[in-house]
Amino acid sequence: TTLELLGMASQLNSDLVTAAACLQEAAATFRQLDDPEGVAASLGSLVVCAATHPHDLSVPGVSLAEAIEAGQTAVMVARAVGWQAGEAYALASVGLGFGSAGDYGVALEAAREALRLAQEIKHPQWVILAHRALGQLYLDVLARWLARSHLEEALEILGEVGSTVWKGYIGAALAAVYVALGQLGQAEGILCGLLTPETPARTGWERQLWAAGAELALARNEPDAAVPVVDRLTASTPNLGAEGVIPRLWTLRGRALAMLRRYEEAEALLQAAADEAANRGVPAWELRAHLALGRLYRAWRRQARAAAEFGAGRGIAERMAARIGDEGLRSGFLGQLTTLLPAAGDREAGGQDWGGLTRREAQVATLISLGKTNREIAEALVVSERTVESHVASIMGKLGFSSRSQVAAWVIKRGLGRDEGGQG
Repeated sequence: TTLELLGMASQLNSDLVTAAACLQEAAATFRQLDDPEGVAASLGSLVVCAATHPHDLSVPGVSLAEAIEAGQTAVMVARAVGWQAGEAYALASVGLGFGSAGDYGVALEAAREALRLAQEIKHPQWVILAHRALGQLYLDVLARWLARSHLEEALEILGEVGSTVWKGYIGAALAAVYVALGQLGQAEGILCGLLTPETPARTGWERQLWAAGAELALARNEPDAAVPVVDRLTASTPNLGAEGVIPRLWTLRGRALAMLRRYEEAEALLQAAADEAANRGVPAWELRAHLALGRLYRAWRRQARAAAEFGAGRGIAERMAARIGDEGLRSGFLGQLTTLLPAAGDREAGGQDWGGLTRREAQVATLISLGKTNREIAEALVVSERTVESHVASIMGKLGFSSRSQVAAWVIKRGLGRDEGGQG
């Protein structure tokens, strides 16, 4: 119907409030027409109107609870009439809904089933959709290499599909994963092929590309480049009133201002982001905001406040971990948290200052300054090479560097002792 098309068009143009209204009315119309496929399609599309990924830069048109309920109904309706394409679409969408709510066990199961169905019926668009959903879910639970694998596979399939929309969404998601892994050159390479200074910030995929560019700028310690991008995204957000808060945008701007030592402004933004994420029931963004606040207070030399924020982040992360069904993923998530959250003995007590790094990261940084490879560092610290890779990525992200030589120069300038290179 025209309503469904208007809903989809509004959604693609980041107006989730209008999109939700159209899609809800479309679903009701399809019910009156006894058209189950139309009902399933409309309700499946309604899920992302809760500002789930890839629309986490928009004002939500429905609550997360309403979105998940709509997605579950879409799955049941499509399954009841044997419409596998509709079922795959709804499963991928509701998987992102459950993921936004922090229910990662259910989310991953839905996204994996979506991928299985899409591959079985040879539906390339929904295969890409399922890979994108899995990529985002794995990024949320810090399984970054799995996220990269799914998104790179989606990018390869795109060579056959050739969709500008999908290229934008997948490219932005993959660039964000590369940044999280510390692979900044690869992130730049993918964004350079999709983003130019003339690119608008209107559609969902354009906005995701710009946000990924801001993430890259922050990883390179270029907050002055990130701030105008975030400001542009904020100014072009439909339905954003004076009191509105977009957790992802507020967190990005808060991080940039913290790097510019505009601490009070950053504090207000990050606290607002944490509060809004908590109100919406989106733990991944609540965690990111608290971690950013912890790093802000560390830089501001407010250690008690930093400890409180890291403690809040740890509590959120532990609740997230409890809802990751796969034991290996759960263990990996908790292990990766050590690269993001300082342990009890890692605070700058006793005059020791690691510039925002944990003690283990300081050890890794010192060994990098001595010219050690990741394998040699792993042997010295008695950990896996992959663990070292994660530490290196975290160090790069925290310090805003893109090369090991920058880390080495920072260690020498900071005066970290060579004794940090030992086991501990």
